Amino acid sequence: MSYSLALSLSRKPQLLTSLPWSSSLSVQTFQSRREFSGIPEKMEFTLALPAKVIHDKEPTKCVVLPGAAGTVGILAGHVPLVVQLVPGVVVVHKESLTEASAKYFVAGGFAVITSDSKLSVDVTEAVPLDQLDEAAIKEGLAHQKDLLAKTSDADLQAEAKIGIFVHEQMLQALEKNRV
Repeated sequence: MSYSLALSLSRKPQLLTSLPWSSSLSVQTFQSRREFSGIPEKMEFTLALPAKVIHDKEPTKCVVLPGAAGTVGILAGHVPLVVQLVPGVVVVHKESLTEASAKYFVAGGFAVITSDSKLSVDVTEAVPLDQLDEAAIKEGLAHQKDLLAKTSDADLQAEAKIGIFVHEQMLQALEKNRV
């Protein structure tokens, strides 16, 4: 067995000039992977809060989500997936993959992409990034830090730590997306 392996490794690699199973098929036959596979150009996107819907089944090219395991980009045809969202920025690309049509700071939630290219993002809060007030966020951060320093109650300390984390994420989102 090892002799045949050594023999096969010593041979020069050969380039395939044609595929035996598709001699009449050329690379130019299909303009894109989407045309070949039947994947739609856009997915159906919904962004919902408990009390209102911001985007309702809108055709969208791409949505970038702040997932617990890292940032996730979702396009039409994505494999079915459930994403736990953490505080961060949801970026919506309706028409172009290079230019965002909307950016929202979300406090957390879940996103579900189905096999038929429907993305539902359900969050507790979503604020357009351009509506975040940096001074108010810094004031809220100081308040949460003060609360953490003054309390010995474990529940209040946990709430303050969450508040600190969310306020820091808002400041980071503003810093990264400053024009």
